[in-house]
Amino acid sequence: MCAAFLERLGGLPVTSEEVEEGFEFESQGLRARIEPGSDELDDGAERYLLITVAICTIDLEHGAQLSEQLLMLARLNHISRRQHLWVTAIDESQQLSLIRRMPMEGASVESLEKAIVEGLTRAQSLLQLWKTAIESAGGPAGAELSSALGMPAILKA
Repeated sequence: MCAAFLERLGGLPVTSEEVEEGFEFESQGLRARIEPGSDELDDGAERYLLITVAICTIDLEHGAQLSEQLLMLARLNHISRRQHLWVTAIDESQQLSLIRRMPMEGASVESLEKAIVEGLTRAQSLLQLWKTAIESAGGPAGAELSSALGMPAILKA
């Protein structure tokens, strides 16, 4: 499915072997990665695509200043757990991302494209929400948070 998606997107033939480990691309200033996976179940393996949209890097050294914003992420995950299939996560490299696991069974190139567009749209909204949360910290703390997130200094000290 990844090869068919890339062919449709770029118009060039791509072999399954070329995207065996997945692929990534940038759009709207965000990086999206799509990679295949599978889980062994009692009745066979479940194959899926893991869609990850990287939003920004967070410097967790500034944990005290980030506590309200990190709590906001936890609450967003809790509130939205039944509304959509996306979750926010911070990985070991301190990258804030949106992640969705998309089962391969019944999936199509169109549904993959729709999921990627949805992820990019949600990630843009989350980035804006995150920036607003940082700005609300105000003053030097807000500038520190902005710097900790690897964002341009959008706040004046």
